[in-house]
Amino acid sequence: DKLGVRQEDATRGEYMRAWSPARRWTLADQAAADSSIHRTYERFVAQVADGRRMSVDEVREVAQGRVWLGEDALAHRLIDQLGTFEDALAEARRRGGVPQAERTRLFEQGAPRGSWLERAVGRAVRERFESFTRLPALEGMQAREAPELLSDD
Repeated sequence: DKLGVRQEDATRGEYMRAWSPARRWTLADQAAADSSIHRTYERFVAQVADGRRMSVDEVREVAQGRVWLGEDALAHRLIDQLGTFEDALAEARRRGGVPQAERTRLFEQGAPRGSWLERAVGRAVRERFESFTRLPALEGMQAREAPELLSDD
């Protein structure tokens, strides 16, 4: 209330409020979520099987919701080879038909900025929070070791 924040729910369908913290899940909500997760997992297993030229049963045998890394993934035929970022970049150049001698520049994609409304609202909320708390802006600050904060006393 002090910050003028309130919660409102709007519904347009049976499962619209399923992720709302304002209400508990019903058995139907849980069943729908479980069904959705199962369908997504089955689609993933089928895509892995297709991409790795394995049967769905072979993928299921090694998958079972586990994550395989490095040599274990290679042993289970889930990757073609181990390599570095530079190896992956060279392979991408080869597949893309980019000559080895051609200069390229890496582009790092950051987090999306959001719509103008999201940026404006975010700025307004940040400014309002800072005015209420009278704390300095947190941007650009670095964490420093503070032994007095880390002691158990």
